[in-house]
Amino acid sequence: MSGRRAVLLSLALLDSSALYFVSYDGVVNNNSLQQEAILTHKGHQYATWYTASRHAVIGRRPVGGSRWETVTLPHRLSVDDSHNVISLGISPQDDTVHVALDTHNTRLHYLRSTPGLAGGGQPWRAIAFGQVRRTLGEVELGAMTYPRFVVTPEGRLQFSYRTGGSGNGVNELAEYSGGTWRKLGAWTSATGSYTGPNGVVSGTRNMYLHGLTYDRRGRLHAAFTWREGNAGVLCARGGLTNHDTGYVYSDDRGRAFHLVRGADGGWTKREVPVAPNHTQRSKIVLGRLESAYLVLPGGWIVAASKASGWTDWRLVFDGAGLRAFGEVSVDASRLGTQGILSVQYQQT
Repeated sequence: MSGRRAVLLSLALLDSSALYFVSYDGVVNNNSLQQEAILTHKGHQYATWYTASRHAVIGRRPVGGSRWETVTLPHRLSVDDSHNVISLGISPQDDTVHVALDTHNTRLHYLRSTPGLAGGGQPWRAIAFGQVRRTLGEVELGAMTYPRFVVTPEGRLQFSYRTGGSGNGVNELAEYSGGTWRKLGAWTSATGSYTGPNGVVSGTRNMYLHGLTYDRRGRLHAAFTWREGNAGVLCARGGLTNHDTGYVYSDDRGRAFHLVRGADGGWTKREVPVAPNHTQRSKIVLGRLESAYLVLPGGWIVAASKASGWTDWRLVFDGAGLRAFGEVSVDASRLGTQGILSVQYQQT
Protein backbone atom coordinates (compact mmCIF):
# COMPACT_ATOMS: atom_id res chain seq x y z
CA MET A 1 0.00 0.00 0.00
CA SER A 2 1.26 3.48 -0.88
CA GLY A 3 -0.01 6.84 0.20
CA ARG A 4 -1.45 7.38 -3.29
CA ARG A 5 -3.63 4.31 -3.71
CA ALA A 6 -4.61 0.97 -2.20
CA VAL A 7 -4.72 -2.13 -4.38
CA LEU A 8 -6.86 -5.11 -3.38
CA LEU A 9 -4.45 -8.07 -3.12
CA SER A 10 -6.79 -10.84 -1.97
CA LEU A 11 -10.03 -11.75 -0.24
CA ALA A 12 -10.33 -14.59 2.29
CA LEU A 13 -13.52 -16.10 3.68
CA LEU A 14 -12.94 -16.99 7.33
CA ASP A 15 -16.38 -18.40 8.20
CA SER A 16 -19.42 -18.74 5.95
CA SER A 17 -21.73 -18.89 8.97
CA ALA A 18 -20.20 -16.53 11.52
CA LEU A 19 -22.53 -15.33 14.26
CA TYR A 20 -24.53 -12.27 13.27
CA PHE A 21 -26.85 -10.01 15.25
CA VAL A 22 -27.10 -6.25 15.65
CA SER A 23 -26.82 -4.78 19.15
CA TYR A 24 -26.06 -1.18 20.14
CA ASP A 25 -25.95 -0.51 16.38
CA GLY A 26 -22.98 -2.86 16.02
CA VAL A 27 -21.96 -6.51 15.60
CA VAL A 28 -19.96 -8.53 18.09
CA ASN A 29 -17.44 -9.91 15.57
CA ASN A 30 -16.13 -6.54 14.34
CA ASN A 31 -16.29 -3.55 16.62
CA SER A 32 -14.11 -0.48 16.94
CA LEU A 33 -13.57 -1.17 20.64
CA GLN A 34 -11.73 -4.44 19.88
CA GLN A 35 -7.97 -4.44 20.33
CA GLU A 36 -7.14 -6.64 18.55
CA ALA A 37 -9.44 -8.85 16.47
CA ILE A 38 -6.70 -9.36 13.86
CA LEU A 39 -2.92 -9.10 14.28
CA THR A 40 0.40 -10.37 12.92
CA HIS A 41 3.25 -11.90 14.91
CA LYS A 42 6.39 -13.80 13.84
CA GLY A 43 5.24 -14.71 10.35
CA HIS A 44 1.66 -15.62 11.19
CA GLN A 45 -1.55 -13.63 11.04
CA TYR A 46 -4.23 -14.26 13.65
CA ALA A 47 -7.96 -13.49 13.55
CA THR A 48 -10.83 -14.22 15.93
CA TRP A 49 -14.63 -14.36 15.80
CA TYR A 50 -17.73 -16.12 17.11
CA THR A 51 -19.11 -18.84 14.85
CA ALA A 52 -22.78 -19.79 14.36
CA SER A 53 -22.73 -22.08 17.42
CA ARG A 54 -21.64 -19.01 19.47
CA HIS A 55 -18.24 -20.61 20.16
CA ALA A 56 -15.14 -18.41 20.09
CA VAL A 57 -12.77 -19.29 17.25
CA ILE A 58 -9.17 -18.25 16.55
CA GLY A 59 -7.65 -18.73 13.12
CA ARG A 60 -4.09 -18.29 11.93
CA ARG A 61 -2.24 -18.52 8.64
CA PRO A 62 1.32 -17.93 7.43
CA VAL A 63 1.63 -14.32 6.32
CA GLY A 64 0.77 -14.24 2.64
CA GLY A 65 -0.71 -17.72 2.74
CA SER A 66 -4.27 -18.70 1.86
CA ARG A 67 -4.93 -21.61 4.26
CA TRP A 68 -6.27 -20.73 7.71
CA GLU A 69 -5.97 -23.14 10.63
CA THR A 70 -8.72 -22.71 13.21
CA VAL A 71 -9.26 -23.75 16.80
CA THR A 72 -12.59 -23.66 18.60
CA LEU A 73 -12.22 -22.49 22.18
CA PRO A 74 -14.25 -23.96 25.07
CA HIS A 75 -16.49 -20.92 25.46
CA ARG A 76 -19.80 -19.81 23.93
CA LEU A 77 -21.01 -16.21 23.83
CA SER A 78 -23.35 -15.76 26.77
CA VAL A 79 -25.61 -12.93 25.51
CA ASP A 80 -26.47 -11.03 22.32
CA ASP A 81 -24.46 -7.91 23.18
CA SER A 82 -21.99 -6.30 20.76
CA HIS A 83 -19.87 -5.13 23.72
CA ASN A 84 -18.88 -8.75 24.36
CA VAL A 85 -16.14 -8.91 21.73
CA ILE A 86 -13.08 -11.14 21.57
CA SER A 87 -9.71 -9.38 21.95
CA LEU A 88 -6.35 -11.00 21.20
CA GLY A 89 -2.91 -10.25 22.59
CA ILE A 90 0.46 -11.95 22.07
CA SER A 91 3.36 -11.68 24.49
CA PRO A 92 6.68 -11.27 22.62
CA GLN A 93 8.49 -12.45 25.75
CA ASP A 94 7.19 -16.02 25.69
CA ASP A 95 4.99 -16.21 22.55
CA THR A 96 1.83 -16.90 24.55
CA VAL A 97 -1.54 -16.05 22.96
CA HIS A 98 -3.97 -14.28 25.29
CA VAL A 99 -7.73 -14.15 24.74
CA ALA A 100 -10.17 -11.89 26.62
CA LEU A 101 -13.84 -12.10 25.72
CA ASP A 102 -17.55 -11.97 26.50
CA THR A 103 -17.75 -9.25 29.14
CA HIS A 104 -19.96 -6.20 29.67
CA ASN A 105 -19.94 -5.12 33.30
CA THR A 106 -19.26 -8.75 34.22
CA ARG A 107 -16.23 -10.77 35.27
CA LEU A 108 -13.75 -11.58 32.54
CA HIS A 109 -13.56 -14.75 30.46
CA TYR A 110 -9.86 -15.35 29.74
CA LEU A 111 -7.59 -17.97 28.17
CA ARG A 112 -3.81 -18.12 27.80
CA SER A 113 -1.93 -20.53 25.58
CA THR A 114 1.13 -22.55 26.42
CA PRO A 115 4.43 -20.65 25.97
CA GLY A 116 5.80 -20.75 22.43
CA LEU A 117 2.49 -21.31 20.63
CA ALA A 118 2.79 -18.03 18.71
CA GLY A 119 6.34 -18.91 17.73
CA GLY A 120 4.92 -21.05 14.94
CA GLY A 121 6.60 -24.34 15.80
CA GLN A 122 3.80 -25.94 17.84
CA PRO A 123 0.61 -27.57 16.56
CA TRP A 124 -2.35 -25.19 16.42
CA ARG A 125 -4.75 -27.02 18.76
CA ALA A 126 -7.42 -25.93 21.23
CA ILE A 127 -5.79 -27.96 24.02
CA ALA A 128 -2.92 -25.44 24.02
CA PHE A 129 -5.30 -22.81 25.47
CA GLY A 130 -6.51 -24.84 28.43
CA GLN A 131 -9.73 -23.97 30.22
CA VAL A 132 -11.50 -20.64 30.52
CA ARG A 133 -10.63 -18.61 33.62
CA ARG A 134 -12.69 -15.84 35.22
CA THR A 135 -9.54 -14.05 36.36
CA LEU A 136 -6.58 -12.54 34.48
CA GLY A 137 -4.11 -15.23 35.41
CA GLU A 138 -4.29 -15.08 39.21
CA VAL A 139 -5.52 -11.47 39.26
CA GLU A 140 -9.17 -10.76 40.09
CA LEU A 141 -10.43 -7.75 38.12
CA GLY A 142 -14.09 -7.82 39.16
CA ALA A 143 -16.83 -6.61 36.82
CA MET A 144 -15.30 -4.99 33.75
CA THR A 145 -15.81 -3.98 30.10
CA TYR A 146 -13.70 -3.14 27.02
CA PRO A 147 -10.74 -5.58 27.16
CA ARG A 148 -7.75 -4.38 25.12
CA PHE A 149 -4.19 -5.65 24.74
CA VAL A 150 -1.14 -3.53 23.88
CA VAL A 151 2.57 -4.39 23.79
CA THR A 152 5.23 -2.13 25.29
CA PRO A 153 8.51 -1.48 23.44
CA GLU A 154 10.26 -3.90 25.86
CA GLY A 155 7.82 -6.66 24.95
CA ARG A 156 5.62 -6.58 28.03
CA LEU A 157 1.96 -7.29 27.28
CA GLN A 158 -0.50 -4.86 28.86
CA PHE A 159 -4.24 -5.21 29.40
CA SER A 160 -6.61 -2.23 29.44
CA TYR A 161 -10.12 -2.45 30.85
CA ARG A 162 -12.88 -0.38 32.43
CA THR A 163 -14.33 -1.03 35.86
CA GLY A 164 -17.56 0.55 37.00
CA GLY A 165 -20.13 1.43 34.38
CA SER A 166 -21.33 3.94 31.84
CA GLY A 167 -21.22 7.42 33.33
CA ASN A 168 -19.37 6.23 36.44
CA GLY A 169 -16.31 4.16 35.65
CA VAL A 170 -12.51 4.21 35.54
CA ASN A 171 -9.91 2.83 33.11
CA GLU A 172 -7.29 0.50 34.53
CA LEU A 173 -4.16 -1.32 33.35
CA ALA A 174 -2.54 -4.66 34.12
CA GLU A 175 0.80 -5.97 32.88
CA TYR A 176 2.14 -9.42 31.91
CA SER A 177 5.86 -10.08 32.28
CA GLY A 178 7.85 -13.13 33.27
CA GLY A 179 4.77 -15.30 32.88
CA THR A 180 2.73 -13.40 35.50
CA TRP A 181 0.02 -10.73 35.44
CA ARG A 182 -0.09 -7.87 37.93
CA LYS A 183 -2.41 -4.90 38.28
CA LEU A 184 -1.00 -1.43 37.64
CA GLY A 185 -4.22 0.21 38.77
CA ALA A 186 -6.54 2.97 37.62
CA TRP A 187 -5.34 5.84 35.45
CA THR A 188 -8.58 7.81 35.14
CA SER A 189 -11.05 9.15 37.68
CA ALA A 190 -14.85 9.02 37.67
CA THR A 191 -15.32 12.00 39.97
CA GLY A 192 -15.26 15.79 39.69
CA SER A 193 -17.73 18.35 38.42
CA TYR A 194 -18.73 19.00 34.83
CA THR A 195 -21.20 21.77 34.01
CA GLY A 196 -23.29 21.20 30.90
CA PRO A 197 -24.23 23.96 28.47
CA ASN A 198 -27.58 24.23 30.27
CA GLY A 199 -25.92 24.83 33.63
CA VAL A 200 -26.67 21.38 35.08
CA VAL A 201 -23.75 19.79 36.96
CA SER A 202 -22.71 16.15 36.64
CA GLY A 203 -20.57 14.62 39.40
CA THR A 204 -19.52 11.32 37.78
CA ARG A 205 -18.36 10.17 34.34
CA ASN A 206 -16.31 7.63 32.46
CA MET A 207 -13.73 7.88 29.69
CA TYR A 208 -14.53 6.06 26.45
CA LEU A 209 -11.27 5.19 24.72
CA HIS A 210 -10.95 5.64 20.96
CA GLY A 211 -7.60 3.86 21.02
CA LEU A 212 -4.55 3.01 23.12
CA THR A 213 -1.31 2.77 21.12
CA TYR A 214 2.47 2.80 21.59
CA ASP A 215 4.54 4.60 18.99
CA ARG A 216 8.02 3.58 17.83
CA ARG A 217 9.66 5.81 20.42
CA GLY A 218 7.79 4.18 23.30
CA ARG A 219 5.16 6.82 24.01
CA LEU A 220 1.70 5.51 24.88
CA HIS A 221 -1.10 7.52 23.24
CA ALA A 222 -4.76 7.56 24.30
CA ALA A 223 -7.65 9.34 22.58
CA PHE A 224 -11.06 9.45 24.18
CA THR A 225 -14.41 11.10 24.84
CA TRP A 226 -16.23 11.64 28.15
CA ARG A 227 -19.69 10.38 29.13
CA GLU A 228 -21.46 12.03 32.04
CA GLY A 229 -23.47 10.22 34.69
CA ASN A 230 -26.16 12.89 34.98
CA ALA A 231 -28.48 12.89 31.97
CA GLY A 232 -29.68 16.33 33.06
CA VAL A 233 -26.70 17.91 31.28
CA LEU A 234 -28.46 17.18 27.96
CA CYS A 235 -30.14 20.13 26.34
CA ALA A 236 -32.76 17.78 24.88
CA ARG A 237 -33.95 14.34 25.90
CA GLY A 238 -33.03 11.17 24.06
CA GLY A 239 -29.35 11.78 23.37
CA LEU A 240 -26.10 10.56 24.88
CA THR A 241 -24.18 12.50 27.51
CA ASN A 242 -20.89 12.24 25.59
CA HIS A 243 -18.86 15.42 25.15
CA ASP A 244 -15.46 16.58 23.93
CA THR A 245 -12.60 14.72 22.29
CA GLY A 246 -9.48 14.36 24.42
CA TYR A 247 -5.91 13.12 24.18
CA VAL A 248 -3.28 12.17 26.77
CA TYR A 249 0.09 10.40 26.62
CA SER A 250 2.39 8.45 28.91
CA ASP A 251 6.17 8.10 28.78
CA ASP A 252 6.41 5.61 31.66
CA ARG A 253 4.38 2.74 30.25
CA GLY A 254 1.02 3.90 31.57
CA ARG A 255 1.99 4.79 35.12
CA ALA A 256 1.31 8.52 34.60
CA PHE A 257 -0.48 10.36 31.81
CA HIS A 258 -0.07 13.94 30.62
CA LEU A 259 -2.28 16.43 28.81
CA VAL A 260 -1.05 18.02 25.58
CA ARG A 261 -1.67 21.63 24.68
CA GLY A 262 -0.22 23.85 22.01
CA ALA A 263 1.32 27.21 22.82
CA ASP A 264 -2.13 28.75 22.59
CA GLY A 265 -3.74 25.90 24.53
CA GLY A 266 -5.47 24.60 21.42
CA TRP A 267 -5.34 21.94 18.76
CA THR A 268 -5.20 21.90 15.00
CA LYS A 269 -8.41 20.40 13.65
CA ARG A 270 -8.89 19.39 10.03
CA GLU A 271 -12.02 17.92 8.48
CA VAL A 272 -11.48 14.93 6.19
CA PRO A 273 -13.16 15.83 2.88
CA VAL A 274 -14.57 12.31 2.35
CA ALA A 275 -17.85 11.83 4.20
CA PRO A 276 -18.28 8.41 5.85
CA ASN A 277 -22.07 8.67 5.47
CA HIS A 278 -22.32 6.56 8.60
CA THR A 279 -22.92 6.94 12.32
CA GLN A 280 -20.30 4.36 13.34
CA ARG A 281 -16.63 4.87 14.08
CA SER A 282 -13.53 4.79 11.88
CA LYS A 283 -10.00 3.57 12.64
CA ILE A 284 -6.78 5.45 11.90
CA VAL A 285 -3.41 3.71 11.43
CA LEU A 286 0.04 4.81 10.27
CA GLY A 287 2.15 3.09 7.60
CA ARG A 288 5.92 2.69 7.46
CA LEU A 289 6.42 6.15 5.93
CA GLU A 290 3.94 7.61 8.42
CA SER A 291 1.21 8.04 5.86
CA ALA A 292 -2.11 8.01 7.71
CA TYR A 293 -4.90 5.65 6.68
CA LEU A 294 -8.43 6.21 7.91
CA VAL A 295 -10.52 3.06 7.54
CA LEU A 296 -14.16 4.10 7.43
CA PRO A 297 -17.21 1.99 8.26
CA GLY A 298 -17.86 -0.39 5.39
CA GLY A 299 -14.16 -0.73 4.56
CA TRP A 300 -13.66 2.52 2.63
CA ILE A 301 -10.11 3.88 3.03
CA VAL A 302 -8.90 7.46 2.82
CA ALA A 303 -5.26 8.47 3.25
CA ALA A 304 -3.01 11.47 3.81
CA SER A 305 0.78 11.81 3.56
CA LYS A 306 3.25 12.97 6.17
CA ALA A 307 4.88 15.22 3.54
CA SER A 308 1.67 17.26 3.30
CA GLY A 309 1.34 17.53 7.05
CA TRP A 310 -1.57 15.08 6.72
CA THR A 311 -3.66 17.59 4.79
CA ASP A 312 -4.04 15.84 1.40
CA TRP A 313 -6.80 13.41 2.37
CA ARG A 314 -8.19 11.44 -0.56
CA LEU A 315 -10.10 8.23 -1.19
CA VAL A 316 -7.69 5.38 -1.97
CA PHE A 317 -10.08 2.40 -1.76
CA ASP A 318 -13.80 2.10 -2.48
CA GLY A 319 -15.29 -0.44 -0.09
CA ALA A 320 -18.69 -0.75 -1.76
CA GLY A 321 -17.93 -4.19 -3.18
CA LEU A 322 -17.10 -5.66 0.22
CA ARG A 323 -20.68 -5.44 1.55
CA ALA A 324 -19.19 -4.92 5.02
CA PHE A 325 -21.44 -4.15 7.96
CA GLY A 326 -20.37 -0.95 9.69
CA GLU A 327 -17.21 -0.94 11.77
CA VAL A 328 -14.24 -3.06 10.72
CA SER A 329 -11.09 -4.37 12.41
CA VAL A 330 -7.60 -3.48 11.17
CA ASP A 331 -4.25 -5.30 11.49
CA ALA A 332 -2.05 -2.32 12.35
CA SER A 333 0.98 -4.55 13.07
CA ARG A 334 1.14 -5.88 9.52
CA LEU A 335 0.79 -2.40 8.00
CA GLY A 336 3.68 -1.12 10.08
CA THR A 337 6.06 -3.93 9.12
CA GLN A 338 5.01 -4.92 5.59
CA GLY A 339 3.01 -2.03 4.20
CA ILE A 340 -0.06 -4.26 3.80
CA LEU A 341 -3.36 -3.23 5.36
CA SER A 342 -5.48 -6.24 6.38
CA VAL A 343 -9.11 -5.49 7.23
CA GLN A 344 -11.44 -7.97 8.90
CA TYR A 345 -15.14 -7.36 8.38
CA GLN A 346 -18.53 -9.04 8.52
CA GLN A 347 -20.60 -9.15 5.38
CA THR A 348 -24.26 -8.22 5.37
